[in-house]
Amino acid sequence: QLLAVGAGLLPNLPSEPKPPPRRIIMAGDAFDRFATNDAGVKEALRVRALSVADVAADGGAVETICLGQDLLTAAPSLAEFASAYRTSPKCDNTVRQIDGLEALGETMRSEQRLEFWGVLGEWSETCNPQLTAAVEARIAWARGSVDADAVAKANAATVVRAEVQSAFKKMLQGGTLLCIPSTADPPLLPGGAADSDYRQRAFELASIAGTTGCPQLVVPVGLCPVTGLPLSVSLIGK
Repeated sequence: QLLAVGAGLLPNLPSEPKPPPRRIIMAGDAFDRFATNDAGVKEALRVRALSVADVAADGGAVETICLGQDLLTAAPSLAEFASAYRTSPKCDNTVRQIDGLEALGETMRSEQRLEFWGVLGEWSETCNPQLTAAVEARIAWARGSVDADAVAKANAATVVRAEVQSAFKKMLQGGTLLCIPSTADPPLLPGGAADSDYRQRAFELASIAGTTGCPQLVVPVGLCPVTGLPLSVSLIGK
């Protein structure tokens, strides 16, 4: 039944299925985005992610990488973009270091800002919707996407995306899948609100599949030992 659904949604799929994956790479810097203060929850996710990776690899290799750094190396335009547009670098008193996943998230934000205003800007201006203060602030930010500097940044991000896509797909050659956390924290309890730090970390995780254009499969891994709500990891392939 699932194969029939897939054939209906993706009619141009090859008739012969791809061979199963033989290598799983765990993005250590992506798991660092899972920033809960409860060490038990972080360890539970790590152990369950490794279990998913072992099953998916089916006897193949399971490795840990720093995805952001690997992308900065393989796609030099990503580092150039981050440097040119000062993508909130993490640094100490002497060394300025670019965070690759943060830079990746910023490229996607730059393109989405322009796309959002192009699609919904007229509606926002003419219908005057009643929005929360937090959403209104983001609408105001999107309104500035038509400025010359913002358009130039979005155009630069489009160039970066093309190089990142090529580099990322080379990483996934030979039956390789990437494993990352699906969310930036355990699920919020009913009525909980996400703060700006959570939204940024979540956006950086979402930018991996969002920027590369690769499919992302969410795999449930049980319940959070603190909230009792579901936890999951994601597998990204090509």
